Amino acid sequence: MIDALTHKTTDANFYVESKPVYYWAETHGYRPLCQYITNKKVLLREDTEQYLATVGDKYSVIQNNDLLDSVHTNLREAFGKGITGFVDNEVDVKVSTKNAGVKTYIEYSFPDMTENIETTNGHKTTMRFRTIIENSFDSSGSVKLYTGNIDMYCTNGMIVGEYALIRQRHRGKIDIPSFADKLRVAMEQYTKNSVMYQKMAQTSLVGSPYQTWKMPLIERIVYGEDEEKYPENRKLSTHVWDLVWSEMLDRGDNVYSIMSALTSYAKNGINNKPSTPTQRYQREQKVNKWMQTPAWNEMLDHFDLKQAA
Repeated sequence: MIDALTHKTTDANFYVESKPVYYWAETHGYRPLCQYITNKKVLLREDTEQYLATVGDKYSVIQNNDLLDSVHTNLREAFGKGITGFVDNEVDVKVSTKNAGVKTYIEYSFPDMTENIETTNGHKTTMRFRTIIENSFDSSGSVKLYTGNIDMYCTNGMIVGEYALIRQRHRGKIDIPSFADKLRVAMEQYTKNSVMYQKMAQTSLVGSPYQTWKMPLIERIVYGEDEEKYPENRKLSTHVWDLVWSEMLDRGDNVYSIMSALTSYAKNGINNKPSTPTQRYQREQKVNKWMQTPAWNEMLDHFDLKQAA
């Protein structure tokens, strides 16, 4: 019987093979000769013969299948034997790729690990625990695994307070240590964060210095503390400002609405055009940095929400 988690990650279970690199050398009037480049090799998908990348000869392929075997073992150790993948409500799995598989993303989210957040105006949203694996078949990245929260409201995804449990370069045989204990710690932190998000959702801005936000404060979050570095074209900060107002119309005038506006940008960008997983991930990292800025922490300090982000 095929393991259910393996079945759900079928789209990621392609094999990547290495091939030597050749080129046709000039031979002064004679037929060109096929020459071998000693310090390079190409990576191809075996199932489609799709070219993925040219890498150095020391690059060692970490196959998705080998990586997922280790990940699934750790998931079961952390969650218990109940995580089989056969029960629909145990775990949702989503696989996406970029450039025919140069980058592979596998997201696991757990419907039973949800926390309901209710804001000052009665708006309700649901936080869900998730784990994301990234594997790259080129020289630009490494194997990574992250955990965090996902806001199910309008599929507004975010990684907040993320934990990098795996970060391994393609330089040798796969050696993924057990991360089940760290995963359990991440789950505990997820629960604590959810409690804080509920506190944020019930923290009204009415009557506070933040009731009417001014553009410079948004610019401080987006661009930093040095006003001279603020770009003349403030398209990004203007867009974030519009998102704040939009979220407040839905969720009310509370701190959680501001955080939701930032994470809405992480998912949708400025133009709301379809994004690749890489683009979305890069925006999520940008938003994580925003929620560590002096401007953001200044607001949290004012409302005694220091543990929020």
